[in-house]
Amino acid sequence: GLCVQYAPMAKYIRDNFTLSKPVYVLPTTLYEDVPETSSGRIRFTVPGQVEAERRDYDLVLDVFEELFEHHDDAISLHLLGRPNSEYGDRVVQRCETLAERGHNVVSHREWIPREEYDQTLRTSSVLLCPLRETISGRGVAESYGTTKGSGNVFDALRNATPLVLPAYFVVDDIIERSALSYNDAADLRA
Repeated sequence: GLCVQYAPMAKYIRDNFTLSKPVYVLPTTLYEDVPETSSGRIRFTVPGQVEAERRDYDLVLDVFEELFEHHDDAISLHLLGRPNSEYGDRVVQRCETLAERGHNVVSHREWIPREEYDQTLRTSSVLLCPLRETISGRGVAESYGTTKGSGNVFDALRNATPLVLPAYFVVDDIIERSALSYNDAADLRA
């Protein structure tokens, strides 16, 4: 048989390939604890390395710059990953500029210790996952939510945290009630 980590991947395989063996889904994690919550502001956390190929950080920062104008005392943004490219450095610089202006934005330039990473996920109000529609690697283009999974889904499951994803990401039944989707910046802002 074939084992995948996400039910929409199994559906894609079954719908697009002729197989003589079954396709199984084995999620990498499930929620089994009492969630910790942050106090005060609603913390939006974007987990993962800051890189252009995986996530659209410019969209997030454009939206949050506007949101801070009206909800500065109620929200915070935490980029939970280090940059690994010139793009990532530019994104972190934008975050630092927003923080210097007095907005509650946290970003990192160095590797985040596992304990700090996990604690930040546990105390996040919402996981914001601005995944690109596709990612290419080794000459193969894959679609997030269909042929390519995301650890962000399992971060949300493991910590019982709501998840915000682009509309093109195929949301599995296991997280459907805990996930919101957006089509563009205006939709995310709303």
